[in-house]
Amino acid sequence: FDHGTRVLRVLAGRRGDRVEGLAHGARFWLAKTDRPETETRADEARTVAALRWLAAQDMDVINLSLGFIGFENGGGYRREQLDGRSARISIALAEALAAHPDLVVVVSAGNRGARDWRYIGFPADVAEALTVGAADPATGRRWRTSGLGPPWLAAPKPDVATW
Repeated sequence: FDHGTRVLRVLAGRRGDRVEGLAHGARFWLAKTDRPETETRADEARTVAALRWLAAQDMDVINLSLGFIGFENGGGYRREQLDGRSARISIALAEALAAHPDLVVVVSAGNRGARDWRYIGFPADVAEALTVGAADPATGRRWRTSGLGPPWLAAPKPDVATW
């Protein structure tokens, strides 16, 4: 299973007659935008298109279990662009949230907390997005690989952390 499938299982899961999902009975719309073997600007463009499409479908909640930083085909984002308004995907998310004020968008904080980057990815930097990080179940502290919000962001990130 890939990450998105695991998230869907947590939300809608069922094993035989046993309900395991937190949102069993909800309707789900799925958009696969990322190709796991690469990380390109095309992945970001597909995610922007999917985000706009999902927001136009009058969704209540959108989950983005991905984030962008660098791209294999050149370029990428710099740390100082973590401001909620510089990255293409962050702009699209901020626009979707402004156009649909009742929409909740949950975004992964990413897994770069123990790497050189250390910070959340894009679009987790959007202030109105609910950015979710990971916590150590034994201590309740941030999981060492979970992305951090940079100190210059207007809204502290991640918004919540769970295990």
